[in-house]
Amino acid sequence: MSLRRAIGAWLTAGISGLYCYADQAANAQYRYPACVVTPIGMASTPIGSGGTHYLTRDGTTNNVAKTGRLHLVEEIHRLTFMCVSTTSRHGQDQADAMADAVALLIQNAKRTVSVTMTDAVTSPSVAYIIDRVDLAGRQEVPSLTTQEPFVYRAAISIRTWRRVTSETAVDGVIEQIALTLEGEPQ
Repeated sequence: MSLRRAIGAWLTAGISGLYCYADQAANAQYRYPACVVTPIGMASTPIGSGGTHYLTRDGTTNNVAKTGRLHLVEEIHRLTFMCVSTTSRHGQDQADAMADAVALLIQNAKRTVSVTMTDAVTSPSVAYIIDRVDLAGRQEVPSLTTQEPFVYRAAISIRTWRRVTSETAVDGVIEQIALTLEGEPQ
């Protein structure tokens, strides 16, 4: 399960001709324009008071088997776009155009209630329901001029928010408690 792959699949579906990779080494065939999705940070906070939101009971004994809490997870990913120059267009112009196209894709995603990003590589495929996606900023990234052809880059950061459940198995079950107070008959 990888949200990075799901973001890459969402970007390639929204922008034609873009190749997305988890890191630069995965682009072994040197296909351009390319995008590398890099996780930067993650924060998880419980929703509400942080208490138990739901219980799962055992089917045979009806005892509580699992307790669950709902968390709001905020993740930041950096999208680095890499392009090479062609006869018709400079590579830096292409990289900036890709960053602008993703910014427009994010603006369109803001108009919807939620965005579903799917990691189809895993079996079975995992769908991430993103409650909100936002543009966090744009970074200046130097070009890679030490190799041929020169690779021109542009980078933006995006924030995603989604709800995640965390389940905890119940270790021990107290079936019955018998209390007797001192001085009272039994």
